[in-house]
Amino acid sequence: MPAQGWRECGIWQADLPRRRRVESTPHVLIGLCGAHFSHALLDLLDLLAWLWCLSDPSLFSSRPALAGFRMHGLNKDPTRWPGFLTDMLIVLDLAPGEVWFRDGAVGYRSLYLPRRILPFGPGGVGAPYFRTTRQIGERVVGTAVGSIEKIYLSSRKLLADPRRTQGDGEAQLEALFLAWGFEIIHPQDLSLAEQIRIFRAARYLTGPVGSQLHLAVFCTTPGVQLFRIAPSFFNHDVDAKIMTGVGGAVQTFVVPAVTTAEKDQSLSTWGLDPAVADQVAQAVDAWLGATR
Repeated sequence: MPAQGWRECGIWQADLPRRRRVESTPHVLIGLCGAHFSHALLDLLDLLAWLWCLSDPSLFSSRPALAGFRMHGLNKDPTRWPGFLTDMLIVLDLAPGEVWFRDGAVGYRSLYLPRRILPFGPGGVGAPYFRTTRQIGERVVGTAVGSIEKIYLSSRKLLADPRRTQGDGEAQLEALFLAWGFEIIHPQDLSLAEQIRIFRAARYLTGPVGSQLHLAVFCTTPGVQLFRIAPSFFNHDVDAKIMTGVGGAVQTFVVPAVTTAEKDQSLSTWGLDPAVADQVAQAVDAWLGATR
């Protein structure tokens, strides 16, 4: 709850539960670890960057324990975690069971907090973020590169995700881009290694806004282009910042839409009527024409 009289200063007051125990060994706080792909790709990079720094003998005499918090429905049983999450941990030779998730109050005599490298905020995306993702790519696939230059990233198979387009809206978009020679990619059907190889070769990247566009971080082709399609109520620019950070260019088409969610607008469906579909087609034609 806001502290009395201090709301304008951003100070909050909380009634914290009494701690259950105190950990005497050093721990590194990895923050959030979730079953949502976007958060695994973004939040886990803090963990990866930090663990790669643990070889500094001046910091630790031995590898510290890891403490974190589960989110987005992540199961307590690591054997039931989604493949993309375990893949990212395996990159570091880190077993999921090494991460201790805290569901209650715990005290620490020694707790280290990694500096955040997430691509949020007015400062854009910093060099540590891209350095980390580049290291991930090198460790997973070496120098391997795919062969697909035009990619449409679809969310049509995410039937349980409320953020997808309504009705046949995305099918219309897929048909539109297929006519321009794009290949329809469903990232959830691919391993992390396959995703990295595919994105390294991409010259043209498009799709509705969502976590799949964050995979642009693995793009390495000079002058890569991103065409984003976003509903007017949810036009988060993380993917645009990522694309700019890898040296690419961004164009956005905003679809006029009204949110159906009472609180979290990202959990709202949105449609694509025929008139707007025609406008998308014209915008894409101009985009491809300008970049040929």
